[in-house]
Amino acid sequence: MSIRFGTLRSTDLFSFTAAVDGVPYFRGRTRIDSALETAANSLFPEGRQSLVPQVLLLITDGRQSNDPGSIDLVDAVRPLRDQSIKVVVYKIII
Repeated sequence: MSIRFGTLRSTDLFSFTAAVDGVPYFRGRTRIDSALETAANSLFPEGRQSLVPQVLLLITDGRQSNDPGSIDLVDAVRPLRDQSIKVVVYKIII
């Protein structure tokens, strides 16, 4: 489950917090590099399109898993940063 852009009925902090709290926590691997790649390809496919700052808020429960095929986070975030997209990471302690 995820929170899709444009689906929240309200933009107040309570509504956003309730939506985030409603996303189930799946234990297992943490592939932050995959999340960054998905964001670059799906959320910002054309990069920065206006004078409005573009921001990606990444919420994670931990460190990047060292799985086969994973890439270093410095390299994973580069496509977003190269397009002047600000990446903010928030780590949740479970």
